[in-house]
Amino acid sequence: MISEILWLSSGIPALLKAICSWWLDVGRSMNLVQWQPALMQQPTIRYRLEEVFDGLSQEEQLTLSEWQRLFAASQFLPERTAAEQRAEEGALAHYEQANLFLLNRLREKGIFVRETAVFTLGSTLLASFLDETEGRGLGKIWMNEQTGDIYQGQRRIEKLTPLEKGVLHYMLKFPRAQHTKTDLMANAWPEDVVKEEITDGSLYRIISSVRKKEI
Repeated sequence: MISEILWLSSGIPALLKAICSWWLDVGRSMNLVQWQPALMQQPTIRYRLEEVFDGLSQEEQLTLSEWQRLFAASQFLPERTAAEQRAEEGALAHYEQANLFLLNRLREKGIFVRETAVFTLGSTLLASFLDETEGRGLGKIWMNEQTGDIYQGQRRIEKLTPLEKGVLHYMLKFPRAQHTKTDLMANAWPEDVVKEEITDGSLYRIISSVRKKEI
């Protein structure tokens, strides 16, 4: 029973508490194979799953969504040629290697487990929830180094003002740094703008506008 609860929750505190509460009420009278479908029907469990996902940073959500898409595509299909199967598996392996820092951060939060070199979702409930909400994340935000265009997944982010584009370029160049107001003004604002005239309000409006165009 304990191992099943850990498999369902991956030890994530909010999920673990909700599952134990459900088990005390009704779960102990049910067969183990009935637990997962029954839990997925519980509003409290779904709320906790939503809470776990929403508690991730946007960068973590996008990384998780893109991994989920590539993982699903890498699963064996009889109609594929061997070369096609290797290509899908290679795309997943390349993505994991390129995003190892973020995937390990998600592992530390209980989202992933990693045995040998393989990442898998730690909670079977979370895996089912993500399958149901596939496409919720639009993909990782990245910049085409040749054109300077900014994309989210395969979608180019349109109608960015020069200032919005400058802010995104700088933040994508240093994705894991904590950016101060001074950093953004020095690196994203045009040189002909008097920096002393930039208020917290104007900075907030630019960041808010960028976020709306990203998602």
